[in-house]
Amino acid sequence: MLFSGVLQNMYVAKFSSSSYINRFPVLFGRKLYVIDDEILEKVNANGSKRYSHFHAGQFSVDFAIGFDDGDKVAKEQFAKRAKETLPDGFPELHSNARYVEDSEIEKLFGSWFNDKLNGDGPESESSCATESEESLVIVVPGVGGGINEPQVRSLVYHLLQKGKNVAVINCRGCCRTPITTPCMTTDLDTDDLRYHVDSLHLKFPGKPLHLIGISFGGVLTTNYLAEEATAGNGDIITSAVSVFTFIMMNMIKNNKKVLCEHSEYCDEDEILKDYKTFKTGRQVDDKYVCEMAGFSSSTSFELAISPMFKTLKIETPMLILNTLDDPFTSSNYLYFDVQRTHICIWLHVT
Repeated sequence: MLFSGVLQNMYVAKFSSSSYINRFPVLFGRKLYVIDDEILEKVNANGSKRYSHFHAGQFSVDFAIGFDDGDKVAKEQFAKRAKETLPDGFPELHSNARYVEDSEIEKLFGSWFNDKLNGDGPESESSCATESEESLVIVVPGVGGGINEPQVRSLVYHLLQKGKNVAVINCRGCCRTPITTPCMTTDLDTDDLRYHVDSLHLKFPGKPLHLIGISFGGVLTTNYLAEEATAGNGDIITSAVSVFTFIMMNMIKNNKKVLCEHSEYCDEDEILKDYKTFKTGRQVDDKYVCEMAGFSSSTSFELAISPMFKTLKIETPMLILNTLDDPFTSSNYLYFDVQRTHICIWLHVT
């Protein structure tokens, strides 16, 4: 590990898209999760508050389905299937990735867990998987991140080499997952992750589940674990890793078309201007995120989303990586002190 946060960012930036895709040749199959009123009603049945921040819309999960071994025929077949399975009006996915059909997901899960699966989400009633010894790792990327990032591809590649089953969950509007409502993911919106984890846990209750959150995904992971512990579900996740810090303007810029359909939030010219001039995350929060999330100011929003004191509630063994010289946001030393005193958390800083 490089000793400087600035050097770490420079090292990641040196990879071109073609170089890291060739260096970490993983094939991904994307499943789109469409959250409609029927699903919302089922997960919140009988007055349940478990999904208090769940919204209608869609998010996606990229499952690691194998390695690209360089076979020309296989690459051509994969590219052909990528065109056939691409939903109408959706952007093409990144290299070595394509949408998969439900039957393909069932086949993939069968190879993971050695049995046929029932259902598609935590609203399903049955579970019939035979447990396997291999653990499942869910990667939660940063804002605007996903399998388009070298650090994510590298992580998935090395986990897959060790025989792990890996899935990458994408925030709404990120990694070429179009948003269909003006509800983007904030640090409070842990319900997409919760829905995906619950889906897998209900199907395979004895299978070890691990989370790795990067940047914004690290904050989501921490908040999710604290909420689960508070709700008495602290044993769902076996272990977790969190690598902190994030910035959000890219997600707003990339989804400006849908957001601008809702004039109460913004217009396209403003977004492009702000993208060029904003220097801090707080400017983004004040202008866009607070109103969408229902907060009056960035201060109240940041207090609500901050994992600073929520870490005290976590019951899951957790490794947190952070840096004292992060190039985007300042370090909070009180936060480090809170983490250092926690029996379940091991904190490492550079």
